[in-house]
Amino acid sequence: MKSDQLFDRRNDGEAARERREAKRTAANELFCQAASQAILLDLKARGVSAGDAVDLRAYWPELADQTHIRSLDFVGATGALVGAGLLESRHTGHRYELTLTEAGALAIERLDSRATPPDGRALRAQVVSALNED
Repeated sequence: MKSDQLFDRRNDGEAARERREAKRTAANELFCQAASQAILLDLKARGVSAGDAVDLRAYWPELADQTHIRSLDFVGATGALVGAGLLESRHTGHRYELTLTEAGALAIERLDSRATPPDGRALRAQVVSALNED
């Protein structure tokens, strides 16, 4: 190492920042997946079938309380379910009034009957532990 580079700290910590950012992104995806699973389990428990319209805004606070996952994660999860083709908008004028698609009904049918809603506290502890490893 040249002596003029010895004290050059412009790139110091850049790799660590990138690792932390990757972990944050993975954490966001983990919570989105958990919230998606909670939504699907809830729709199954409510007996929602293909073609049924549901206003998910009414479910988010209850699901957030049950799972200890932020309501904001349920908004993202709803978008992910729409993007995956499991829910669709029928343009009824209500932004989050969505219809369960045939693919969504199939996904609900395939859920393990013993599946339980995710535990947000356990997920949070896992994420905090992963972020503190750096």
